[in-house]
Amino acid sequence: MAVEYVGGRIVKKAGADLTGKKYYGVKLDAQGDVVLAGAGEAIAILLEEGAAGKSVTIQYLGGTKMVAGAAIAAGVFGNTDANGKLVVCTEAVADTGTGAITGTKAFVLTLEAATAAGQLVPVAIVQGGLQ
Repeated sequence: MAVEYVGGRIVKKAGADLTGKKYYGVKLDAQGDVVLAGAGEAIAILLEEGAAGKSVTIQYLGGTKMVAGAAIAAGVFGNTDANGKLVVCTEAVADTGTGAITGTKAFVLTLEAATAAGQLVPVAIVQGGLQ
Protein backbone atom coordinates (compact mmCIF):
# COMPACT_ATOMS: atom_id res chain seq x y z
CA MET A 1 0.00 0.00 0.00
CA ALA A 2 1.31 3.45 -0.86
CA VAL A 3 1.75 5.96 1.94
CA GLU A 4 0.62 9.54 1.42
CA TYR A 5 2.25 12.32 3.48
CA VAL A 6 0.33 15.60 3.69
CA GLY A 7 1.38 18.26 6.23
CA GLY A 8 1.65 16.12 9.35
CA ARG A 9 -0.87 13.56 8.16
CA ILE A 10 -0.39 10.08 6.74
CA VAL A 11 -2.80 7.72 4.99
CA LYS A 12 -2.09 4.11 5.99
CA LYS A 13 -3.88 0.78 6.28
CA ALA A 14 -5.92 0.02 9.40
CA GLY A 15 -4.62 -3.09 11.15
CA ALA A 16 -7.86 -3.45 13.13
CA ASP A 17 -11.41 -2.14 12.94
CA LEU A 18 -11.15 1.58 13.77
CA THR A 19 -14.78 2.40 13.01
CA GLY A 20 -16.10 4.87 15.58
CA LYS A 21 -12.60 5.79 16.79
CA LYS A 22 -12.17 9.21 15.16
CA TYR A 23 -9.98 11.46 17.36
CA TYR A 24 -8.63 8.52 19.38
CA GLY A 25 -4.90 7.95 19.87
CA VAL A 26 -3.30 5.36 17.61
CA LYS A 27 0.01 3.60 17.07
CA LEU A 28 1.53 1.34 14.41
CA ASP A 29 1.61 -2.42 14.87
CA ALA A 30 4.55 -4.66 13.91
CA GLN A 31 3.39 -4.65 10.26
CA GLY A 32 3.21 -0.84 10.18
CA ASP A 33 -0.58 -0.78 10.18
CA VAL A 34 -2.63 1.64 12.29
CA VAL A 35 -4.18 0.25 15.49
CA LEU A 36 -5.70 1.76 18.61
CA ALA A 37 -3.10 2.93 21.15
CA GLY A 38 -3.00 1.45 24.63
CA ALA A 39 -2.02 3.31 27.79
CA GLY A 40 0.71 5.86 26.98
CA GLU A 41 1.33 4.44 23.49
CA ALA A 42 -0.07 7.11 21.11
CA ILE A 43 2.08 8.35 18.25
CA ALA A 44 -0.75 9.90 16.22
CA ILE A 45 -4.47 10.73 16.25
CA LEU A 46 -7.03 9.05 13.99
CA LEU A 47 -8.71 11.58 11.71
CA GLU A 48 -10.47 9.30 9.24
CA GLU A 49 -11.76 6.01 10.61
CA GLY A 50 -12.17 2.74 8.77
CA ALA A 51 -12.52 -1.01 8.97
CA ALA A 52 -9.53 -3.36 9.13
CA GLY A 53 -7.63 -3.38 5.85
CA LYS A 54 -9.05 -0.03 4.70
CA SER A 55 -7.14 3.24 4.38
CA VAL A 56 -7.26 5.61 7.36
CA THR A 57 -5.79 9.06 7.92
CA ILE A 58 -3.71 9.79 11.01
CA GLN A 59 -2.17 13.06 12.21
CA TYR A 60 1.27 13.07 13.86
CA LEU A 61 2.07 16.83 13.86
CA GLY A 62 0.16 20.04 14.47
CA GLY A 63 -3.15 20.64 16.16
CA THR A 64 -6.37 18.64 16.18
CA LYS A 65 -8.76 17.16 18.76
CA MET A 66 -8.85 14.06 20.97
CA VAL A 67 -11.64 12.24 22.79
CA ALA A 68 -11.21 12.70 26.55
CA GLY A 69 -11.05 9.60 28.73
CA ALA A 70 -11.87 11.66 31.84
CA ALA A 71 -12.12 15.30 32.90
CA ILE A 72 -8.87 17.05 31.99
CA ALA A 73 -7.58 20.60 32.52
CA ALA A 74 -6.27 22.95 29.85
CA GLY A 75 -2.51 23.33 29.60
CA VAL A 76 -1.51 19.84 30.72
CA PHE A 77 0.44 17.13 28.92
CA GLY A 78 -1.51 14.05 27.94
CA ASN A 79 -1.35 10.66 26.29
CA THR A 80 -3.78 7.76 25.99
CA ASP A 81 -5.50 5.46 28.44
CA ALA A 82 -5.91 1.73 27.72
CA ASN A 83 -8.78 2.59 25.31
CA GLY A 84 -6.96 5.19 23.20
CA LYS A 85 -8.65 8.17 24.90
CA LEU A 86 -6.89 11.28 26.21
CA VAL A 87 -5.79 11.35 29.85
CA VAL A 88 -3.18 13.30 31.84
CA CYS A 89 0.38 11.97 31.71
CA THR A 90 1.73 10.41 34.85
CA GLU A 91 4.71 12.27 36.25
CA ALA A 92 8.20 10.89 35.62
CA VAL A 93 9.73 9.28 38.70
CA ALA A 94 13.29 8.00 39.09
CA ASP A 95 13.89 4.87 41.17
CA THR A 96 17.01 5.70 43.17
CA GLY A 97 17.75 2.02 43.69
CA THR A 98 17.67 0.90 40.07
CA GLY A 99 17.95 4.19 38.21
CA ALA A 100 14.85 3.29 36.18
CA ILE A 101 12.62 6.19 35.17
CA THR A 102 8.89 5.58 34.94
CA GLY A 103 6.12 7.84 33.70
CA THR A 104 4.02 8.48 30.63
CA LYS A 105 5.51 10.04 27.50
CA ALA A 106 3.95 13.43 26.73
CA PHE A 107 2.14 13.17 23.39
CA VAL A 108 -0.14 16.23 23.35
CA LEU A 109 -0.69 19.51 25.18
CA THR A 110 -4.34 20.26 25.95
CA LEU A 111 -5.50 23.66 24.67
CA GLU A 112 -8.88 23.61 26.42
CA ALA A 113 -10.39 21.64 29.30
CA ALA A 114 -12.90 18.79 29.26
CA THR A 115 -15.33 18.38 32.14
CA ALA A 116 -16.15 14.74 31.40
CA ALA A 117 -15.12 11.66 29.44
CA GLY A 118 -16.19 11.60 25.81
CA GLN A 119 -15.78 15.32 25.16
CA LEU A 120 -13.56 16.52 22.30
CA VAL A 121 -10.48 18.42 23.51
CA PRO A 122 -8.39 20.67 21.23
CA VAL A 123 -4.75 19.56 21.46
CA ALA A 124 -1.31 20.38 20.07
CA ILE A 125 0.76 17.29 19.27
CA VAL A 126 4.13 17.68 21.03
CA GLN A 127 5.70 14.18 20.85
CA GLY A 128 7.77 15.00 23.93
CA GLY A 129 9.72 13.04 26.47
CA LEU A 130 8.58 11.95 29.89
CA GLN A 131 6.25 14.34 31.73
